[in-house]
Amino acid sequence: MKIYVTSLILDVVVTVLFSTDILPNVSTSISNSSTLTHLTPFHLSTSLSDLTILSLLRFLLSLITMIYISTFFSEKEYVKSTSMQFKKKNGVEMSKLEKEEEILEEPWSPYLKRILRNPTLTSNILTVLSLTYLCVKTFLRLLNGVYTEVDIYPFWICSGIGFFTPIIQLTYVRGTAESVAGKMRKRRESIFRSTSDVSLRDPLLGNSTGDSTGDSTNDVECGEEDSRVSEIPESDIKGDASDYSAGWADLLKICLPDLHLIIFAFVNLTLAAIAQVYIPRFTGNILDALGAESSEKNIEGNVWDVPGFSENVRNLAIAAVCCGFFSGARGSTFTVVGGRVNARLRLQLMNSLMAQDVGFFDVTKTGDITSRLCSDTTLVGDQVTLNVNVFLRSFVQAIGVLVFMFLISWELSLLAFVSVPAITVMSKWYGQYIRRLTKLTQKKLADANGIGEAAIGSMPTVKGFGAEEAELKEYEVFMDRYLYLNNKSAFAYLWYAAAITSLPQLVTAVVLLYGGMLMQSNQITGGQLVSFLLYLSSLSDAFNMMGSIFSSLTMAVGAADKVFELMHRKPRVKEWKPNQNPNEVKITELRGRKDGVYPTECMGEVTLNGVEMYYPARPKRRVLDGMNFVAPPGAVVALVGPSGGGKSSVISLIQHLYECSNGTIKIDGEEVHMFAPDYLSKNVTVVSQEPTLYARSVARNIMFGLEGREDEPSLEDIKNAARLANAHDFIENLPEGYDTEVGERGVQLSGGQKQRIAIARALVRNPKVLLLDEATSALDAESEALVQDAIDRMLGRGGVETPNPNMGRAGEGCSMTVIVVAHRLSTIRNADKICVVKNGVIVESGKHEELIQREGEYKSLVSRQMNANDKLEKNGK
Repeated sequence: MKIYVTSLILDVVVTVLFSTDILPNVSTSISNSSTLTHLTPFHLSTSLSDLTILSLLRFLLSLITMIYISTFFSEKEYVKSTSMQFKKKNGVEMSKLEKEEEILEEPWSPYLKRILRNPTLTSNILTVLSLTYLCVKTFLRLLNGVYTEVDIYPFWICSGIGFFTPIIQLTYVRGTAESVAGKMRKRRESIFRSTSDVSLRDPLLGNSTGDSTGDSTNDVECGEEDSRVSEIPESDIKGDASDYSAGWADLLKICLPDLHLIIFAFVNLTLAAIAQVYIPRFTGNILDALGAESSEKNIEGNVWDVPGFSENVRNLAIAAVCCGFFSGARGSTFTVVGGRVNARLRLQLMNSLMAQDVGFFDVTKTGDITSRLCSDTTLVGDQVTLNVNVFLRSFVQAIGVLVFMFLISWELSLLAFVSVPAITVMSKWYGQYIRRLTKLTQKKLADANGIGEAAIGSMPTVKGFGAEEAELKEYEVFMDRYLYLNNKSAFAYLWYAAAITSLPQLVTAVVLLYGGMLMQSNQITGGQLVSFLLYLSSLSDAFNMMGSIFSSLTMAVGAADKVFELMHRKPRVKEWKPNQNPNEVKITELRGRKDGVYPTECMGEVTLNGVEMYYPARPKRRVLDGMNFVAPPGAVVALVGPSGGGKSSVISLIQHLYECSNGTIKIDGEEVHMFAPDYLSKNVTVVSQEPTLYARSVARNIMFGLEGREDEPSLEDIKNAARLANAHDFIENLPEGYDTEVGERGVQLSGGQKQRIAIARALVRNPKVLLLDEATSALDAESEALVQDAIDRMLGRGGVETPNPNMGRAGEGCSMTVIVVAHRLSTIRNADKICVVKNGVIVESGKHEELIQREGEYKSLVSRQMNANDKLEKNGK
């Protein structure tokens, strides 16, 4: 309490001390004279020294008081009373991004309570009151100077000091005080801890061998644990560009291909601004011409005969027409640029998404990605182009207006800039705040989109379980958070818009006051004053528009952070390294990325050596633990075992959808990450348990990925693949045959039909390695029989004999390595090699007869399947 009283007394003494030389003089002069023109003038040196010393004392007094009050508390008490507690429910410290989100989402009530608990609150209030008094004092001295010595008294200097010092103090004093006080608190507490750790009972010379041993043991254990965890890849939801902050350089780079259009628009913008700034000048000339005629002759006659009147009216009309034409050309050009930038931004983002590893999509919500691709890109594209258009127009207009304002009166022009520092600082604060808020708002909107997309995409399940109300409530929770953040944005804009709109108007009143004095001294004319006021209004509109556009552009930059984060994210895949033999390497460019090696032929040998794997979505669960096996060219290798053992993970690794943590996956002796993506997808194809079809024709689904390439299959090739997959007959019976649209995700087809089209899609590529991942497990008996027949025909022949020798690249009778994940005994019985996968390793391998004789895991699986089939047959009877 003593601290607060002392601070108050010092503040009052300093303020009163340096106000006694101005208030009595003003009051005395006013009381002794009927007009304000007889006020006692102050010299410039007296005014500057008075205001400067008062400002410096306010700086020092505020700084010392805040530092002293802040250091009066312990670090823990101060942080608890002034800061939020960034702890999760489990006690873990929040990340930097989570802390920022927690601050922005904090309700007003706890925020106000924390402000009231701040130990420096009293000092802050005193500082604000003192600064307010300083501004009042400056205007009083300004008033005194204006009415005494208009010609020689540079009152704008005093006004500048009166506005700059409060802004600087409010901006930097508190932050400096808290930084210094924090260091002093930590230093004091570190000294206290170092002295308190020494006990009087401890011997001066003690044997610390036991303790050292214990500590070293603990260090080793911790080191082993850290080393073990470090081998586990981190979750990829952040990506390599998670902290990427988009800048104006990124936004300008997006617009760079349209530089010629932007230059054309800028030329029209400049011409329109020049025409517009001449309008107030011609208006003032017209008023001066009419005023001169009225005061000199005061006769009634034709107004067109007034000297200078008709010329200025004609010039005013020409300027108005030119302004309208060039403004239209500028606006239409920026509209074209906006559409091109929006499309380019989406294409580049889609391009980046197509290059990402599958692990990224495992841990990133689909709603987040679609929100970035749709709403965020639209926001960025529109704001960058349309608002840059308006911003540049206002900026060029402001430059032209300022030139003409200085030509009329440089004193009035300087006075008009009194509010600029305050608006600049407020724009900086507001921009930083609204950028973070917009980024979080877009995130909450993306979360809501994810909930809605998941519910709509699985509507039969939602209705089947009666979860409509629950899904709606969950969606409503995210929308409530979005609305709360949107309201905070609106509230911030309320104060920002009020400030940047009202301050220029207050300056206009001061300009009128001083402008009237200049007219009395015949330094400017009435028409010039009107022109200056029109210019000032135009300047105010330009600054208001730039402030509003700055807000919108800041929101665009906030949304751009997420867009450019995805655009700059590098996929977590091993980099391609050139082969030593240049004859075996063909380097190509795919969407601007190096493709890799493209061997002349593929034999189909697949080798896994010591493979370990962790999924990005489950970074602490080892899926494969030293997997080893070899699939010779043309062989059929079956992977069997309990669910969750790692069979499907092997399929994903061979496709190079994920990276293994340790070990190697090779095809023909070359690691899979060395191959070109199109080479790998051409020679290694998969038929999964739940195939994905797209909203296009049957033919286009079968040649998916090959369309538009050199090796695009013909319609006859597509039909041959469909025949091998037992799909040709039902496709011909569709309304439009191979041109029939299958609908989104193939909703127009049954499960068996989709699976057979998926097999045809794999076979049309004539692959060297065919991966079958539970291809029949989700089908009914009839569909399973048809699909299984197609699979058996492939496996039984050991390869695919293409009826058309032009089909594919290898020609007729090419061998094909098949790796099949299945539980059906008839599928795996004839395999060349059966591998039993359990807990991420192969526990048994061999032919069917060999494994049955071993009495091991395989025989146990076969026995359980046969018993289950027997029970089904008995129940059927």
